[in-house]
Amino acid sequence: MSLILGIDTSSTDLGIGLSDGTKRCAAFSRFVGNSHAETIADAVSLTLASCGRSPREVTHLAISCGPGSFTGLRIGIAFAKGFCLGTAVGVLPLSSLYILAHGGLKSGGSIVAAIDARRDEVFWARFRPTPEGIVRLTDDCRSGAAEFREALHDDDTIVTDTMGYAKSSVFVFLGDRAQVFPVERYPLQRGLHCAEAGALALACGRADTALWQDPSAVLPRYHRDFAPPAGYAR
Repeated sequence: MSLILGIDTSSTDLGIGLSDGTKRCAAFSRFVGNSHAETIADAVSLTLASCGRSPREVTHLAISCGPGSFTGLRIGIAFAKGFCLGTAVGVLPLSSLYILAHGGLKSGGSIVAAIDARRDEVFWARFRPTPEGIVRLTDDCRSGAAEFREALHDDDTIVTDTMGYAKSSVFVFLGDRAQVFPVERYPLQRGLHCAEAGALALACGRADTALWQDPSAVLPRYHRDFAPPAGYAR
């Protein structure tokens, strides 16, 4: 059986999750602001210990790699590389927007995940929920706020993250829409969603594809012109 550790440090929350195959085991989520480095090791240890599991039992690691917090992403990926050092654990790099989209899985229409990129810009992508999970409809992209607004459909479920900016106004225009879920108001177990994405990839027979990388090859995807490679977190 595969034991998948999920890590998300892309925003102000630290998310850790653990999945035994397709079975949820444990989740840890805490607002840490800029304190990911001080918290992540203890959070992983606590999550594993809560299930009576040890780090040596982890067979796969799925991690959110961006877009998102520059510092948070670097800390999470550096920890993952250290955690996997000297082991055969493969790492699945995931889009932060793909993970956000899990917050709208009960939606009947398409799901739009959006992150405040500052400078009046938005990182966003569109997905569709299916019985097997979510299917990507667009690549992760960066748009001006006005362009993002024009791209939305009336029946979209929208999950947003302001990255902790108290004065963020890029999503203010969404205030009159019913299907809007700001993570500041509707927290997500993002670490657990990472672990579940890894479990789904394994269940679909994708354990040996290019999706699972050697830890040393995993890099943050926070550059401004973000474009996932073919097959990335589909």
